[in-house]
Amino acid sequence: GAAAHGGPAYCGLGAVPLEAVRMEFLEALMQADRFELAREEMQAEITREAEEGPGGSFSLAQCVALILRVARDNMDAASGCDDACWKRAKRCMDLIPDDG
Repeated sequence: GAAAHGGPAYCGLGAVPLEAVRMEFLEALMQADRFELAREEMQAEITREAEEGPGGSFSLAQCVALILRVARDNMDAASGCDDACWKRAKRCMDLIPDDG
């Protein structure tokens, strides 16, 4: 079964930290071109982090690191500037909030 919210999620391989499941979910959303949903989920995670205080589930820095990793993976897979992977990498980078 699954543990209470905020605890580990359980699967056939043993306990998997909920944070890791959330990160995989966000990565899958970006890889599936579901950028608006990914943005909403990241905002919800960052809000949850702010409410829980330090040591909560997510931070803006973790979201940015994930975005950069997925964007880099897509850039590496792109065969050219017109490739779908290149366009996905750009859309990933657009998820990073502007300070302005």
